[in-house]
Amino acid sequence: MSSKGDGASLPLFAEAPSEIDVRGFTFWAPWADAIVRPPRGTAPYAKNVDNRPERSALASRVNRHIAIHTGKTIHREGLAWLNATFSYGWTEADLAPAGVILGVARVVGPAQNFSSPWHFGAMYNGKPNVGWLINDVVTFDTPVTGAGGARINGALGCWRLPDDVLAEVRARYAAEKRRAAERTAALRA
Repeated sequence: MSSKGDGASLPLFAEAPSEIDVRGFTFWAPWADAIVRPPRGTAPYAKNVDNRPERSALASRVNRHIAIHTGKTIHREGLAWLNATFSYGWTEADLAPAGVILGVARVVGPAQNFSSPWHFGAMYNGKPNVGWLINDVVTFDTPVTGAGGARINGALGCWRLPDDVLAEVRARYAAEKRRAAERTAALRA
């Protein structure tokens, strides 16, 4: 841990919120929504593990941030699984639109020896699987869009956000971190 002089203790990998190293990472619907905005009353069931092949692009983001981007594809089997497993009660109409950034999260690393209903095990659909642990999720009040409300195009793996989108994501992230710090200080007072 390192001290910033104001009595706050931050992990060594912490960055100034306005300067975070963040890359876009596209999730099919409903997975992006499940990470950043699970329905009220299902809080313990926010998606905290993402299942990917062992050689996932997430390996390059360990202890770094990803912007949660909504893809165009809707995984209908996944939506049915969410509703059956966690009683989300979502329909396709409840999902965020494609091509927006819903928030930011930190990739912790492989979820080894980690118990979570989101981790599908070492093999998934007959293929090797690694569950990537995601935490420190910061949800934006409204999604970040491209200029004039345009959709943001994603890509496979981790990708660079357009400069204007990166600036907006950093500003929103910093504002949310400030609000969280103020709420914590008020609770301690």
